[in-house]
Amino acid sequence: MGHHPVEMGMTSKAVLEQRISSDACYQKLFKQAFPKDSGRITADTVAQAVSAFERTLVSNNSTWDRAQTGHQPLSLRAQEGADIFFKKKKCASCHTGFLLSDQKFYKLTTASPAAIRTPSLRNVAVTAPYLHDGSAPTLEAALQAHKAIELTPQEIEALVTFMQTLTDQTFLHNPAFGLPSEECPL
Repeated sequence: MGHHPVEMGMTSKAVLEQRISSDACYQKLFKQAFPKDSGRITADTVAQAVSAFERTLVSNNSTWDRAQTGHQPLSLRAQEGADIFFKKKKCASCHTGFLLSDQKFYKLTTASPAAIRTPSLRNVAVTAPYLHDGSAPTLEAALQAHKAIELTPQEIEALVTFMQTLTDQTFLHNPAFGLPSEECPL
């Protein structure tokens, strides 16, 4: 639930609870998941269910991950991009750790009062549009918009090649994370 923007038309806990409670399949699933509460659907049990699902979403089989464990080398162009990312331009000062995000909030411009969290770069090649406002339709445009760092066209190309190695195709095509079948699984 969010107010800016309103997510999925859910403006209150009551709307959330009513909408999910009206689905017979969710009623069955919540009875199985929350037997102590008799499967009662509340904003809290919905939050618990979503949180439990989100904890299963682990993306760790990208080309970059396999290169880190010695199972697959990076292409020369991707390695050049990694060197630019980690050493030359120090992108990893903000895009760091397993998620390639320090999870901190930064004000990007004086014109924008809102602080924006450093986004994770996991699977970044498939998450366009980019930037906090969706104004960059491509990775190239997103890199060009980072005014704090100057990049040549060759550096941008190498960085994009590196960033594409952060995409985990196994994760993206895992049927367990896809839409459920039209029929209730129970």
